Amino acid sequence: LLFLIGRFLYDGRKQYDLFRQLAVEKEALAKSNQQLQLAYEQQQQMQDTLVELRKLSSMGMMVAGLAHELNTPLGGAALTLSSLDSAREQLQQAMSDGLRKSELEDYLTHSAETIALARKNIAKAAELVKSFKRLAVDRHTDEPTEFDLMTVINDVATTSKHRLKQQHIHLDIVGPKQLVIQSYAGIVSQLFENLISNAISHGFAGRNNGHIHIEVIQTSMNDKSVSVSDDGHGIDVEQLTTIFDPFVTGARGAGHTGLGLHLCHQWVTQVLKGSISVSSEPGQGTTFIVLLPVDVDSSSQS
Repeated sequence: LLFLIGRFLYDGRKQYDLFRQLAVEKEALAKSNQQLQLAYEQQQQMQDTLVELRKLSSMGMMVAGLAHELNTPLGGAALTLSSLDSAREQLQQAMSDGLRKSELEDYLTHSAETIALARKNIAKAAELVKSFKRLAVDRHTDEPTEFDLMTVINDVATTSKHRLKQQHIHLDIVGPKQLVIQSYAGIVSQLFENLISNAISHGFAGRNNGHIHIEVIQTSMNDKSVSVSDDGHGIDVEQLTTIFDPFVTGARGAGHTGLGLHLCHQWVTQVLKGSISVSSEPGQGTTFIVLLPVDVDSSSQS
């Protein structure tokens, strides 16, 4: 009986120690989980902040590119108007000295040519402003709308001209004249802006020439395929498997966060209800293929 009592007390003590150790470990695990949750929330906040900073940086580069592109047509318009004013002064002087028919004819011819050139420059400037305005308005629209996919891609190409010119990169776009889809125009514009920016920053890093080719194909009645190809450095096989993961970049020292392609993947798969894939070989360039549904609402329901 004493042996059984002793055994019972020993087992009880051992069980008590085990429960106590379990309680300590449970408390430590709860603290670890709390710290992990806090770290995760901080990471999410940092990621959201980086995303917003990237959007602001992207908009800043668009504004800088637009300002640079506007300098040419506006400068041309200013020169033509100055030339026209000089011709007017000459005509006024000729009228004082005795105007000849040939001088009047020369003035009229010069005025017509000058006005035509000024109109051409002002029209180009107006088109640049319209492109920027369309992109800016689209990016503040949260609802899916009907828009021309070719217009959006061309607008992005227009606002990227400054960066492309700086590195002597040629960009060409192939596709139908018009391709109307129902989707999020702002997200689509940011998607292709990121893909072009990725090619400029990574595909042609350290190079002063290159070629980007965008091709839009109607794969079916319900889907459109857009390929963005470059003849840049290409991507290593090991990096291809994690190319769309967050914070993955081979140029962190150059200020890149590794969120560009991750955002592209999230936008395409989560918002636009499509798919995105990549193929590349070192030294052979890179190709991204984006598959977009014609109607994002119908795709979401299916």
